[in-house]
Amino acid sequence: MIEAQDTHHHRIDDTQSSVLSPQSFPTSAPAAIDAAPRGGLFYRLRGVYGRATNWSEAPVRLTLPLPPGVNNQYVTVGHRRVLSKEASAFKKQVMAAVENAVSHDAALLEELEGMRATPLGVDFVFHFASPRKRDLDGGLKIALDSLCGALGLDDRDVVDIHLAKFVDPLSPRLEADIAGIPDWQFDTRYVYLGDDGKGLRTED
Repeated sequence: MIEAQDTHHHRIDDTQSSVLSPQSFPTSAPAAIDAAPRGGLFYRLRGVYGRATNWSEAPVRLTLPLPPGVNNQYVTVGHRRVLSKEASAFKKQVMAAVENAVSHDAALLEELEGMRATPLGVDFVFHFASPRKRDLDGGLKIALDSLCGALGLDDRDVVDIHLAKFVDPLSPRLEADIAGIPDWQFDTRYVYLGDDGKGLRTED
């Protein structure tokens, strides 16, 4: 059983067999992600081979409901697999969040225009009700598809993804950041020639 108590004495119970106090599991981003109060989170694309090394602040920052787990995203109707009601509702919630963000930030449309056809970095921080009830990556694809679709971005342009799991029984949610990485470089032995069938060629 998980018990967490806030200043209003709300009590959260979970069917897990272990006991977890609010202090025994991290509820905010770790130092490795360069934690700051939400709204000031910076992430660094690690300086390993093939990646950019600059620090950048994500222009798109959204707090979303948790996406459904992978086992709850599709249902069978006749002989077809279709999105479940839960998954459809999540996609609508993401669209509404994006529309709300754009309506309150006119500069965001310009930012999004500059991010199109640009390599993208994504930072997803999942805050679950308990630490072991769900896989970290179970909601990744639907979250990425929904976010990119609502923003008018192509998820094939995503080249760097960071995932983290934390616990907040009182407010389960997904915190999502997405930013362009204009200086991203693929393997320096190759030159990208586009998707016209020529593919990659080796650098002489």
